[in-house]
Amino acid sequence: MRKLRRAVLRNEANRLSRHGRNGKSIAIFRSLWDDYKELKQHKELARKEKGLLEQIRSLKRQRKAAAL
Repeated sequence: MRKLRRAVLRNEANRLSRHGRNGKSIAIFRSLWDDYKELKQHKELARKEKGLLEQIRSLKRQRKAAAL
């Protein structure tokens, strides 16, 4: 995965070479920004999942209490 990302960065930097020396840093920034967005999305999904699991647990508790 890292090798692939490095290759993508290199290609992106070459593509942005018209920006001179900034091309490489632009490519690195874009890669880091994509990583940040992906991580944020994973955290958001984990938060939703945790909330749903908590709702399920509370429903189970309510059913057990009603059964008594």
